[in-house]
Amino acid sequence: MTRGIIGIMSSTGPRSGKSTVGKIIKERLESLPATTVERIALAHPVKKISASLMRSIFEINNPAKMKKTDYIGFKEDSIPISVRDLFIAVGMAGRTVSPNIWIDMVIKEQESYQHPSSIKNVYFIVDDIRFKNEINRFKVAGGSVD
Repeated sequence: MTRGIIGIMSSTGPRSGKSTVGKIIKERLESLPATTVERIALAHPVKKISASLMRSIFEINNPAKMKKTDYIGFKEDSIPISVRDLFIAVGMAGRTVSPNIWIDMVIKEQESYQHPSSIKNVYFIVDDIRFKNEINRFKVAGGSVD
């Protein structure tokens, strides 16, 4: 069985086409016989933690319906806080605990992935790698980054 993990990074920041490239790679790989491709996002646990904070602290009942640019509250000096601001704060807080916290979670998730016996090739695409240490950790785990 073939098992691979592919990382996509861009130095130009958000909205640079990383997810689009990931979708194209996914479509091409899935055209191979007995192959499945899963997308795993570093941001997934960040978004889960942020949604919990939005429900409990900001009293937002349905955070899943919010856009990144929606405002959820204000800082003490009346500067608005967006959903994206919260994602960044949670992500950086996690990185203070361990710089590799989010990439390690993704690596563990792909290692524990169970697939049907009819599948012979399993690939994982991570299209939201942003930091150099994440690239290094990803490569040590056997991934390739483009």
